[in-house]
Order: sequence, then C-alpha cells, then structure tokens
Amino acid sequence: DYEPGSYSLMVLVESEGGSVGDTLALGVELKESFSDIEILSTFTDVTVEAGNTITYPLQVENNGDNDDQLTMNVVSAPDNWDAVFMSGSIEVSSFYLPVDDFEHLNLVVEPPSNTETGDYALVIQAESAEGALSEKIELKATVVGSHDVELELSTLFTTITIGDSVEFNVEVTNAGLSPLTFLHLETTVPADWGVTVSPSQLASLAPMTSVIFTLSAETPSDTVAGDYIVTVQALSDQAESEEADLRLTAQASTSWGFLGLGLAIIAVIGLAIVFTRFKRR
Repeated sequence: DYEPGSYSLMVLVESEGGSVGDTLALGVELKESFSDIEILSTFTDVTVEAGNTITYPLQVENNGDNDDQLTMNVVSAPDNWDAVFMSGSIEVSSFYLPVDDFEHLNLVVEPPSNTETGDYALVIQAESAEGALSEKIELKATVVGSHDVELELSTLFTTITIGDSVEFNVEVTNAGLSPLTFLHLETTVPADWGVTVSPSQLASLAPMTSVIFTLSAETPSDTVAGDYIVTVQALSDQAESEEADLRLTAQASTSWGFLGLGLAIIAVIGLAIVFTRFKRR
C-alpha cells in the first residue's frame, strides 16, 4: 500500500567490538504497476446474408506488468443480436492471461432472421481484475438480402385430349428472408403448343409467403398421340427456382372412337339384313 516514489535504505556492517564498520546506502524507486490490455481483430468489417452467423476472430494480449484475470464485454450491439465469446467450442466470459501472453477468441454473432438489410456495428472491450480497460473495438457488419425460390407443381402427370387444353397450378414460395421482385414463370413446351400463365407476373413477394400461378397448356389438333414434357421454372430479379417437369399424355378424342364403333355396328346390321334376304330366296 506504499505510494509510488523514491525510497532509501541504509545497510550497516560492523565488528563485534564496534571498532570496524561501514555503511551502504541503497535507493529504491517504487513505481505503480500498470495494466495494458489490447484486442486485435483480423476482420472488423464483414458482409453476411440475413439470418447467417457472423464470426470475428480476436486476439487478446496482456502487455502490462502483471498476470491478470480478464473479462470480455460486449459494450453495445443491435437489438436482439446474440453475441458470445468462444474459445473453440467453449463459451468464455472471463479467463486468466499471464503477462506478455495472448489468447485467441472468436466473437460469434447471430443476427435475427428478420434483420433488415443495412449496416450494423458492435463494440467490445476487455477489463482487468483491477478495473483497467482496453480500448474499445468497433466491429461492423453489412447485412444483405437472403433469396431463395421454391416451386411445386399441383401434379407431375396428367392426360390431355388432342386439340384441347389442360390447367394445373404452380405454387411458388419465397423461402428467403428478403422480398422477391418481378416474379414470373418461364415455361418450355413442345413446338406449336399454346401456353398461358395467370397471373403473368407478380411485382413483389414477401419472405416466407407463397403465390399460386395457374398454367394452361393447349395442344394443336394435329398433335401426335404420345407423352410430352412441359418444363416450368420460377424466376425473379434476385433468384430462380429449380426446374420442374410435368408429363402430359396426349390422347385422341373418344368421340372418334364412338363414331367408328357406330359405323361398325351399322355395317354389321346391314350385312345381317342382306344375309337374311338371300337366305329366304
């Protein structure tokens, strides 16, 4: 508990009788010990998609005179952002650090999934057991949009009568965390087939919401009976979905079958009548 300053000590040596002796003056300069804590960060400004975890690598150094017990503090952070200091897989709030030594830590930050795009900042600081503080370190994060489009067909297989049209629904979901703009469907159909989509496009679709498109495909009257593929994909200004295929089986109209059957029956009846007449003769 001595105050810092200059102090002197006198050392005396003498013989048993006191006839021989000498003194030696010693000086002591008592100075106050100091804490010098420094935080270094490799990356102080990062860009991340909304909802993703941010990791800031840190190095904490003890450049003071004494070993110290250090406490890590998040001085300020955006609302509802979780931030913890990690050493490997262990969450750390306080640790012992010898003089002239250092410790590697990660500041792991989790922004909420509904975080709006923009620039954000966090401020951290280390404190020694005696209350000495390191300089504050500001860490920045730029949150950008997260975009993901999913598409689902109401059916993967259907039949169609040649010359007619068939309708089916296409559900498109904004599975990302940011709005999608100019959302529309792109289709690939066999040559000369007609196709219409309603609505033709959507100006905007909010995150985690869906919209139903109705797709109508029309076959020409000269279409050859058989199986055909209609490919559908959802596109927007920000992202596009995977392609989905619908298999259409084109069949001839059943009315022609009934007409042929009727003609066959008439022919059989006619032959029976002729046969009956000739038999009587």
